[in-house]
Amino acid sequence: MAGTMTHFKFIEDLNKKLKLENYNLFLLAGQGHDLLFFIKLSELKNFTKRKEIINIIANNKFDKTIEIWQKEILKTKNKNLEILMYGYIAHHILDHYVHPYINKISNNFKKLNHETLESIIDYILLNPYNYKFPKYKLNKDVKEELNKIFFETYSIKNIGTFLNNGINNLTRFIKIYRLDKFGIKKQTYKLIDGFLKNNKQKYEFLAFRYNEEEIDFVKKNNLKEFNKLYNLALEESIKIIKEIRKNINNKKITKINDISAI
Repeated sequence: MAGTMTHFKFIEDLNKKLKLENYNLFLLAGQGHDLLFFIKLSELKNFTKRKEIINIIANNKFDKTIEIWQKEILKTKNKNLEILMYGYIAHHILDHYVHPYINKISNNFKKLNHETLESIIDYILLNPYNYKFPKYKLNKDVKEELNKIFFETYSIKNIGTFLNNGINNLTRFIKIYRLDKFGIKKQTYKLIDGFLKNNKQKYEFLAFRYNEEEIDFVKKNNLKEFNKLYNLALEESIKIIKEIRKNINNKKITKINDISAI
């Protein structure tokens, strides 16, 4: 996947061409299935199961999900549901282009693991300390419609509820766990990673706190290829979303290719 701030930047650039209504919802929708990561501390005990769900919906039946989603939009005429779909599509396409590149770079340069590399690119593209995070509350109807769409595709309950909760939790989650001007959280995460040596999931990357050497390294070695892939994803997203919008206005379903996001 690409990082949180990268997806915000991607939606900002995308909307310059699309000019969708309800821009804040589109920004949040652009976090796609990553919204399932934004949890409350009380939900941590269920996080392993949540990650399994994310992996399933990121790698399977994207085409079927979007087809069912369009049918629901035509049935309900719900504009917010439509904007959520466009954000979900954009997220999926950007991940499809960028994720293999992130893997390649992190494998070649052992000093930067996958999550840290994503986070540094986030920091470079859209500095989180200068960015105002959007807030939005979805209504109950949209949540239930999302539950229906994802259950019909994956036979998994409450994905729409989880996505809705992620939208509600995102701003607070980033402020509490990621913004780290003084490096205090980063040191705490290092201690946690030290205690959990055998844990595959490392937490140090969560803190938006990097030294100049790391930032310069990413800028000098990696951003040219990244920018090329980013622009290809932008072009494809614009093309697909414009086509779907046109067909929805004409009460038609658009068939799209099945692609994996991660």
